[in-house]
Amino acid sequence: MLVIFAVIIIGLIGLAWLQYLLFGLPADPSLSVLPGTSETPSGFPIRLNVSHRINLFFPVLIIRSGSSVLVDPPRLYWNDRCAPEKELIHFTPLKYLKIKPGQTN
Repeated sequence: MLVIFAVIIIGLIGLAWLQYLLFGLPADPSLSVLPGTSETPSGFPIRLNVSHRINLFFPVLIIRSGSSVLVDPPRLYWNDRCAPEKELIHFTPLKYLKIKPGQTN
């Protein structure tokens, strides 16, 4: 049953290609509706092109700031006075320097 279905589909595709090769594509009716003259402008206005470029720039800034947030190692502490290595959740395998109060580098 599946083989018969596949043969029918392949046969219809083959007939469509045969029709294309013998007769070509039909004429495009949209070309006859709007005749083009050399006086009509082509393309988009410059203000649309500029605004498109500006709107492409802002997602780049959003992606850049999001990636910098993801790269920085977050530290979730229970409160402000927690010591290093006492975080609530560890997101990265990075090891931080253990600095004692009053110690300088």
